[in-house]
Amino acid sequence: MELQENMIFSITEKFIPNFSKAQTLRIIQLNEKTVKIEMDEAKSRGAFPIEQFKGLVRDGSLILSESNSLLSEVAVVASEGTAS
Repeated sequence: MELQENMIFSITEKFIPNFSKAQTLRIIQLNEKTVKIEMDEAKSRGAFPIEQFKGLVRDGSLILSESNSLLSEVAVVASEGTAS
């Protein structure tokens, strides 16, 4: 999975660092080494090494939100419309 800014993930009970009892988190910034996140209704942000974040997705601690699929489809349709 290719990570992108503004991706939203649902948080499962496997996600141990969930001190705020958030339901979702969003990627706010990323580079080749680090993923910076913001949890819903949280006033603070956090960061993970990119491989650790991908591991949380692989083990089911974080699940890509369905809304990301819809946003991706809209972006593809929009880009196809401008290419014509």
